[in-house]
Amino acid sequence: KFTNISDIFDQNSAIVSGLVQDDDAIKSIVVSYKLKSDDDYTSSEILYDNADSEQVYYSFSFRNLPKADNKYVYGIYDVKVTVTDINNISNEDEKTFFVDDGKPSLDVMVSAAPFKENDAELVSARFIKSTEQVVNKGKVTDANGVVLTRAYRVGNGTLSSSIEIPVSDSGDWKDVFELTSTEKRTGEGETVHFVYKATDPAGNVTEVDNISYTVDTGIPVFNGELHIENKTLSQNGILGKDTASISGNFIESVSSVSEVRFWIQNSKPAENDPFTGSCGASLVSSGKYQFSSIVSGFAEGQNVLWVQAEDQAGNISEYKSFTIKVDQNPPECVCNESSVTFISNGSEDITLTGTVSDASSGVKSVILSLSEKEYSANVSSNGQWSCTLPASELAKLDSGTSYSVSVTASDYAG
Repeated sequence: KFTNISDIFDQNSAIVSGLVQDDDAIKSIVVSYKLKSDDDYTSSEILYDNADSEQVYYSFSFRNLPKADNKYVYGIYDVKVTVTDINNISNEDEKTFFVDDGKPSLDVMVSAAPFKENDAELVSARFIKSTEQVVNKGKVTDANGVVLTRAYRVGNGTLSSSIEIPVSDSGDWKDVFELTSTEKRTGEGETVHFVYKATDPAGNVTEVDNISYTVDTGIPVFNGELHIENKTLSQNGILGKDTASISGNFIESVSSVSEVRFWIQNSKPAENDPFTGSCGASLVSSGKYQFSSIVSGFAEGQNVLWVQAEDQAGNISEYKSFTIKVDQNPPECVCNESSVTFISNGSEDITLTGTVSDASSGVKSVILSLSEKEYSANVSSNGQWSCTLPASELAKLDSGTSYSVSVTASDYAG
């Protein structure tokens, strides 16, 4: 008999009970008991002595079991009932029973990865890219033996009937769940939920019911434009340094983008090519994940940046390539009047001229500065520039004072 300790305080709960009959009349009924691991019966209870009756009903309850530190000693017991009649003729019978109040220990490993009961991410966000099978395994133990069962449901459907999962002598188990059979087939975005139950002979149950997989076979897709230094690539495709902030978006409809990787190389990355850098991605709207990272290693001249994303199910996006030019050299700028001293009477304009060139990224601007005021020069396609300092502004300068004019040329790399 397998008995849960919760029955101990049931007045009608008995380990052994029965009716004894003898036409010579019954003298005594003695119940002896021991833990199965003990050699001899050392404990006994006299239920009846000198009963002097041909028919006696007897019962031996949990309350007679031994205690240690005011707690019942759990385990496997042998119990022996000895009946003696008035002629001192005896008969006996032996039974074995369990007393167990401890729940089985049940550990679940999800697809060979450790399952953490309190880890919300593992519990709620488990995705698979395969539609064929998943493998759950783990360990289940109980001193008195255990039976492990598994049931499942797809989406919000009904829970299936339970099947028994074989358990080795050491408590190890593995459950290979085929998703391709008709009754278990799942589509993109559908979730399979599992319920594992470990039951010991006493009826104690340990249940793990938060194991689930969501099918995700789609790859992340790059969306929109790549941003460099907070500007789109079309607005700012030239860098003036070897490091830049890179950002962009991927669309992932089922799981989430777990990692975005970067390569700086001319050819498409091979499978084992080490990546230059990587970063995570955060959800900004439904199915849209934004990444942002500082990427270093750009060389002078033209660079090819490759970007790839991976989702939680392990699906990997197509490579996306971007051409980024690096120019860390300033423009060459000459002022024709650099050694000329002008004397202004405040009534005539002064025009300065020169040449400017930048073969890598092109000239963006030529700015002249005079007494904390700036003037933009006109730059022609052949690199000639000119700038007029208006008489109205020159008239505002202090008479008898010398002023210097500075010329600053900037390219599109900054």
